Amino acid sequence: MSKTRLTITISPQIVRELDKLIDGKIIRNRSHAIESLVNKQLMGQVSQAVILAGGSPEALERTITKVAGQPLITHTINLLTNYGIEHIFIVTDQNTAPLKQIIGDNSHVTIIKQPPNKGTAGALINTLDHLSPSPIIVIHSDIFTDINLLDLIRFHRDHQQEITIAVKPKLNQKEFGKAIMSGHRITKFLSKPNTAEVGMVNIGVYIINPSILRNIRKSQSLMLETDIFPKLAEKNQVAGYLFEGLWYDISNKKEQ
Repeated sequence: MSKTRLTITISPQIVRELDKLIDGKIIRNRSHAIESLVNKQLMGQVSQAVILAGGSPEALERTITKVAGQPLITHTINLLTNYGIEHIFIVTDQNTAPLKQIIGDNSHVTIIKQPPNKGTAGALINTLDHLSPSPIIVIHSDIFTDINLLDLIRFHRDHQQEITIAVKPKLNQKEFGKAIMSGHRITKFLSKPNTAEVGMVNIGVYIINPSILRNIRKSQSLMLETDIFPKLAEKNQVAGYLFEGLWYDISNKKEQ
């Protein structure tokens, strides 16, 4: 995401307070300190994200596949940090060495090795001890997107649902499930249809209030998409954020 240069004039007292924020790691200079404060004001309480990096060697391979000259995981991390997300957790039950090699000493990113076969919901639930009670951005590691996270966060805040799912209208979507919407709410999820038709597709980007997950046992193997989202949709607790920008599902190797 490109940035615009601004010139501002502030008092010496505020400059001194800004300098106290600079730690040389997360906050590197005065400009970064100002940007961080503005992001926090605009983005509200959302400052953490979980990247679900797969439960199979093939999923991990997609995560590190190069797109436009960089590993896909790098694009995802850049998307999050460009919107001021300060705490990023990559969750996987695979070999973490390839991810560590790509990420290096990035102070914003923590890799969490999970027990195997937990599913997307199980992986997220086992990560809750590392997270604050504030909403979490959750993103699948095998998608490439330019989604505006600030708009998504505002939507989640304004509609006050437990979960917001980014959805995209798609033609000829036989390979995808379908979200049924009423206004801004998702009321039902359908399995993959037998015929091609227009529908709202879950693009793999969510905002989740972690409180809804804390009563689920860590030992369970659950999927967000089939075990959690449909039940909450029946209770009118899932919002659908309409997204019409760039989205590639690397696992399908088709432009979306």
